[in-house]
Amino acid sequence: MAGSRGGRRISVRDLGRESFRRLCARVDGRSLLGEGQVVRRLPWCRRGLSRRLHDDVRLRLGGVDAAGGRPIRRRGGVCRGERLRRTAARERRPSGGRRVLSVLILAAVAAGGAVGAALRAAALRRNRASHRLPYATLAVNVAGSFLLGWMAGGGVANPVVAAGLGAGLLGGFTTYSTFAVEAATLSRAGRRRRSAAYIALSVATSIAAAGAGTALAP
Repeated sequence: MAGSRGGRRISVRDLGRESFRRLCARVDGRSLLGEGQVVRRLPWCRRGLSRRLHDDVRLRLGGVDAAGGRPIRRRGGVCRGERLRRTAARERRPSGGRRVLSVLILAAVAAGGAVGAALRAAALRRNRASHRLPYATLAVNVAGSFLLGWMAGGGVANPVVAAGLGAGLLGGFTTYSTFAVEAATLSRAGRRRRSAAYIALSVATSIAAAGAGTALAP
């Protein structure tokens, strides 16, 4: 920000938490709060602290620039770099509507994930009945891949519903970790061919199902 006598410039960040009296001294090189002088605080001086600097760092003695004695002219605001920083901060700050949407999305994902995990747990109980290929896990992943492909193709337009079904329901329903553990278990049990067949079948059918879902999406 522009500063004081001689064109000296004062950093906005350095003045962020500086007291009003010290700011007076830095701007003009001396204390401006002497006897008989009345200094009106600028809008950015709140509770004795210089919090927001909107224009040149100037103190006003009855409408006259305290640093040079010249009449004060209104300028266009802060320097360009400071404007860009404030604009970026405002863009990063979510609005009220965005906050509500974020809360709804998180709630939909949590609810969908609980339902999907319960459905997966019920389906995977059938894998324990035999030592054959874990067809229940295969069916879960193929069905989930198809539905995710359909959603990715534009099957759901509402962002809350899409998050609840995609990251929530189908994210909890499908399981890559269980598929990997089952393939490793088959291999360690001496059924390496069966493990390789299970891996190839799972990958091929899941990719085909995702492609079919994308193709059938509206």
